[in-house]
Amino acid sequence: MEEKFESWALVELMGHNKIAGKVTEHKFGNQSMLRVDVPAIGELPAFTKIIAVNAVYAINPLTERDATDYATTLKAKPLDIWDMQSIFENRIQELVSKGSLLKPELAEVNEGDDENEPW
Repeated sequence: MEEKFESWALVELMGHNKIAGKVTEHKFGNQSMLRVDVPAIGELPAFTKIIAVNAVYAINPLTERDATDYATTLKAKPLDIWDMQSIFENRIQELVSKGSLLKPELAEVNEGDDENEPW
């Protein structure tokens, strides 16, 4: 009979990502996965992440206090709903400030002037 895994831990994932919290085994269909319950840290809410076992590089069992300290340091966040309009606007502003993109009003004035094209 297999023992069910349950421990506070730091979980290292492929891609150099880390997450800390209470780790338990989670069954999804006929697959075993890891469930990491990350505690609330300051303004960040508690959340749960389900992870495929083959995405795990290492599991480092810790005390609850140490896992919470790691979670505080890592500041992992739950997924948010993305507002694509604000993402595009922020990226455009970033490119304009770097000089890689002309401001819309300048682009109209300089239309047809190849010297001002950023590419």
